[in-house]
Amino acid sequence: MGYRKYDPAIKNMIIKTGNRNLFPELKIPRTTINYWLKNSRPEKKVSKEKLIEQAISSYRKESKELKAINIILRKCTKEVLKNSCFFDPKSKANRSYVVNLVEEFKNVLPIKRIISILGVSPTQYYRWRTEKIGCVYSEVKKCNISKSNQLTLEEQSTLIKFAKARHFKKFSTKSLMFYCKRKKILTCSLDSWYKYMKLYGVKRGLFKHKRKRYKTGIRAKNINEIWHIDITEVKTIEGQKLYLQLVIDNYSRMIVGWKVSQDKSMELTYKTLIKSFNISPEFKGILLTDDGRENTGGKPRKLLLGKGIKQIIAKKEIRFSNSMVEAVFRIFKQKYLFKEPKDLSSFYRLVYKFVYQYNYIIPHSSLDGITPNESFNKSQCPDFLKNKFRAEMLDLRKKRREKNLKCMKCSEKYSRFLKREIHL
Repeated sequence: MGYRKYDPAIKNMIIKTGNRNLFPELKIPRTTINYWLKNSRPEKKVSKEKLIEQAISSYRKESKELKAINIILRKCTKEVLKNSCFFDPKSKANRSYVVNLVEEFKNVLPIKRIISILGVSPTQYYRWRTEKIGCVYSEVKKCNISKSNQLTLEEQSTLIKFAKARHFKKFSTKSLMFYCKRKKILTCSLDSWYKYMKLYGVKRGLFKHKRKRYKTGIRAKNINEIWHIDITEVKTIEGQKLYLQLVIDNYSRMIVGWKVSQDKSMELTYKTLIKSFNISPEFKGILLTDDGRENTGGKPRKLLLGKGIKQIIAKKEIRFSNSMVEAVFRIFKQKYLFKEPKDLSSFYRLVYKFVYQYNYIIPHSSLDGITPNESFNKSQCPDFLKNKFRAEMLDLRKKRREKNLKCMKCSEKYSRFLKREIHL
């Protein structure tokens, strides 16, 4: 019997089953079936792990190819744009085009993928986005969150609210900073106050005062060591002269005694000193005065006899001036005396308000945030406040970081985006 060609499907079926009697009607010779079974190679079983490895390797190969294509296209695009008038990173049209393109396709592709194709850095894109679209959390168009540990938008609005507040105009910026820290309204540095006031265009200055910078004047090392006394003149609406006399403690800056009068006389100095001695009878130090007749007359000098108090005239017996009390007069006139008083009683009420706020409410900038009254009575320690503010700042940094990362660059996904940086 000659060679007969059989269907390959029949051959494969006999080999797979191993049954020699599968197709008896075809009358396939037994020797042929044996030959098929003998020379057939069983299929190798591939493990799942090997299949996964093969899939990963093919995926990596494909991703490398796509990555290479992406880089080539990006470089070609850059070269083309460089030769055209459109390529200008500072151009608003370019920024607008990129932002619109990302906003259009962000539902199809991830934002990081789109900006990597365009060759724009994440910082550039989010800055351009805030310039065009704006921040939904901020009052201004440009988002003022650029670092995760800076003030949150709520803290920024609180800062601006207090900086603009009319009844806090009497506070200097440094005193207002200490006041907000002590009341737990806002805890931040003085540089932050100046930064955001400049950023939001807030001007707190009620006046423009140019003065010469002098060297440090006379300084006491303890309370009741040096007192300053001086008098200033104020005119009423009708032109009548009124006088305010103050006694200031050099160490604590507290107004120990004060008097308002229509006459500038030794009697006024005598009464002011009597009032000051009633508040602090243990004073036995230096009384720094000017060479006016109301200070050097017989009645004030008799009052000081036998009390262990030494009267010194400024700029005559010592080279220092009586500038500390003059600085307090300047604060009063520039931040409280906005118009001429009607009469003595209205002037008295104004001075009373000033002395109370100066001594008890407004933290003094040179006393590290405590009030003159607290310094004079030693009821508060500046070092304790410093340590307290430092601890509060450390706690706030963590909270600010968590909050700012959600708002940063006007993107809710920005915190996650920072963790997986683009590596293309």
